[in-house]
Amino acid sequence: MLKNLRFLGLSHLHHHQKKNPLIFIHQKTKIMSYSTQQVNILDKQQVKEILNNKTADKDFILIDVREPAELKDLPKINESAHNIPLNDVGPAFLTLDDKRFKSQYGFDKPSVDTQIICYCKLGGRAQKACDTLVEIGYKNVHNYKGSANDWHNN
Repeated sequence: MLKNLRFLGLSHLHHHQKKNPLIFIHQKTKIMSYSTQQVNILDKQQVKEILNNKTADKDFILIDVREPAELKDLPKINESAHNIPLNDVGPAFLTLDDKRFKSQYGFDKPSVDTQIICYCKLGGRAQKACDTLVEIGYKNVHNYKGSANDWHNN
């Protein structure tokens, strides 16, 4: 069953970038994609366990999908978090090669099997980022639903 339908806004994809299990349908300047993968939801305690027991950028990637200006008001939940704003997630993971990804974001582009944890301020944008990652082929994607607000205020 096809569960997720999203517009990624990526009109410049090449044929070789369209991987299964995705079906991309060009429609004007946007691309629709379908995926059957699921996003895992993590709570604060689960994220703390991962941060305490695993190695960042090796065992998992922590991605803050807020806009850079928002980090001034509410800092990252951990120094290992990388900032990739929501609107950049699709283009970054789908179209940048490994070298350009590392140059732009400061860490190695993760493989499709790497555990990726996304968060934002309240949880909504993180879910959208997770959905996008799953739709482009990432298999181990998690949303810290409480996000930065929960982390710093509870």
